[in-house]
Amino acid sequence: QAFLEAFPLESLPGMTLERYSKADDKTTFTYWLEFRLKPWGSIAGGSNFKTGIYSRKNVKEPKDSLPAGLAQNDEYGWFTKYGTTPESAFARVREHIVTVANAANAGELDAIVGVDLGVMMKWKIASLFQDPEKPRVVDVFNASALSLFLKRKVTHLDFPKAYADVFAKALPGEGVLELGTRIWDDWAEKAIPVWKLSHGPNTFNQKQLQDMLQKRLAVAGRDSGAGKKDDFMTVPVGTVFY
Repeated sequence: QAFLEAFPLESLPGMTLERYSKADDKTTFTYWLEFRLKPWGSIAGGSNFKTGIYSRKNVKEPKDSLPAGLAQNDEYGWFTKYGTTPESAFARVREHIVTVANAANAGELDAIVGVDLGVMMKWKIASLFQDPEKPRVVDVFNASALSLFLKRKVTHLDFPKAYADVFAKALPGEGVLELGTRIWDDWAEKAIPVWKLSHGPNTFNQKQLQDMLQKRLAVAGRDSGAGKKDDFMTVPVGTVFY
């Protein structure tokens, strides 16, 4: 309710870039989605580019080594597919947000599938602007979690059908948030954790890496930071590593 009071549906077409994303501002649209509403289906983590355009906090980042399709200036980073300037890119992103929010509010989920926004981003927006009296989107935006709950493969293209199937499994008197909690609980209980090994080019030579693979050993370099060496000591035998 607090989010919808700050960003009512009818206000979205006039939302400014600073209202959408501004470094160190905890009242912006993107800060609400990623952090203040984190319990409502988390989209936190990963690249800042997931929001289409973002206000840069660390302006000392290199700007000359970005992958194709990304752009930065001293204030913003954005996908070039949306525009050549921050203003034009945001205008396009805002247009997509308005489309998603209006479609969700009208219960027209099929219209959201083809909207060119990040999957988790657009379905979280849809969940927030849906008709609360007739909810159609549960606060789960992860295809794997939905697949596990429905016991079938779910892709991003069939989220509308997946959500319909999820609501068909709702227990008597079970609200949308309780239903979402049940899906996440199921995921937490049954999902297989996968640990990622990311060795720098100077940590081990190719022969050492091949020996590790053949002996099925997961090895952390002695210089691994953030306490990762200690974390590895707690992992049980049989854990899956990538």
